[in-house]
Amino acid sequence: MSHSAQAASLPGEPPQLMSETARNFFALLLLVTLIPYVWVPVSWAIAPLAADRSIFTLALVWIGSQAHVAASFYFYSDAETRPFMLRERPSRFVVGVLAIIIGFPLATWLAGRLGEGELRDAVSLLLIGGYWAWQAHHYSRQNYGILSFLGRAEGASVRPAEARALQLTSAAGIIGIVQMMNSPSLVFLGASPWVLSAGLMAAGWSVWLLDVWRQGSPGSSTRTVAVVAGLAFYLPLYFFDDVFPAIMGFALAHGLQYFVFMGCVTAPAKFGWRPLVTMLLITGAVGWPLLQSTETQFFTLGLGVVMAHFVLDAGMWKLSEPFQRGYMAKRFPFLTILCLSGAVLSAALPLAV
Repeated sequence: MSHSAQAASLPGEPPQLMSETARNFFALLLLVTLIPYVWVPVSWAIAPLAADRSIFTLALVWIGSQAHVAASFYFYSDAETRPFMLRERPSRFVVGVLAIIIGFPLATWLAGRLGEGELRDAVSLLLIGGYWAWQAHHYSRQNYGILSFLGRAEGASVRPAEARALQLTSAAGIIGIVQMMNSPSLVFLGASPWVLSAGLMAAGWSVWLLDVWRQGSPGSSTRTVAVVAGLAFYLPLYFFDDVFPAIMGFALAHGLQYFVFMGCVTAPAKFGWRPLVTMLLITGAVGWPLLQSTETQFFTLGLGVVMAHFVLDAGMWKLSEPFQRGYMAKRFPFLTILCLSGAVLSAALPLAV
């Protein structure tokens, strides 16, 4: 999800009381965020070799990774969004999406044809490292988007210091993820990219805490939780040296959060069950091949689809543009109207088992 929603009031204005529906929405976001943060390290601590193979973990991985990527392609099936995407923004939603899906695996194939040597290794590391950096950036944009949506709900926009703090911790997360997943690509940062990452993380927290001290208050309790969750998003990177507990907690939290947003987009209480069923069918049709691609020669094609999701997602949640703002205003309470059903998330669970 992109970050572009902006609240109407000025920074520093007292927050308004949120509606019950909005409170339930943010409570659900917090719940689905906490589940993987708690489950992933606990399951790993109990049985490190089998932590990623339990039924519940497989369900979380399916929903939080492949399924949430596939769910974003629902917008192509929506009669309201499809004309906008295909006629008014074809450069992003047609040319851009297809170029990435085709171009990334083609580029990795060409890199493999360079032959043994430092050039092939450098290009390959650049491509894969670029993927991980873009993914971390994508996570961070959604974190900012959640805070922006909360600003809409409370009538108090994101403060500049909050935005800077999230940017700093985002940079820390990008360095940490790329270093853990693809360490040779960060040798130019010096002997210890982790020192730079930790410094940026500390700087982000310092910027926010200093702003709280100057303002005399962090804002509402909901806002405080949202900011802290965003700043703490990448902290598991510093506590684990195994990829599963270090990364999967926040990676799955991101995907589960997105499913909550997409559940609202297809909320059956207002729009009937057809949109929700359509989204789930698309999730199965696109998500299952993505799951298989991680274990086959189509791995880079799967990564291309994931990156295409970054482009698609950022475009459809860009609420600074009139069409997207009007579309989402029909589905979210703080943008005007929202129908959120408790059945939305539970209806998606059978696909994950």
